[in-house]
Amino acid sequence: LGRLVATSPVPVLVDFWADWCAPCLAFAPQLDEFAHGQYGRVIVGKVDVDNNPGAIRKYEVQSVPTLGLWIDGRLLYRQPGILTATQLDTLVAPHRQYVV
Repeated sequence: LGRLVATSPVPVLVDFWADWCAPCLAFAPQLDEFAHGQYGRVIVGKVDVDNNPGAIRKYEVQSVPTLGLWIDGRLLYRQPGILTATQLDTLVAPHRQYVV
């Protein structure tokens, strides 16, 4: 994750989740649909907290789900909970860009 967010030419939105987390599982289809609409403008990824304890410590994730948005290698936004499709779009819209 560290290398991706540091070198990505577009914003990176990450969902920290767990397979035992009911809200995480309920949010997954919505996030997948959002990701498909962002192709080439925003990278959307997922980090399983049970398999990545180092990332959880590094990015200070204290609950799941938690969303993080990195721009130019900096963590710009981190929030526990889920967002609606409109909220996701509002979050990334000012930072969206096309990679040519």
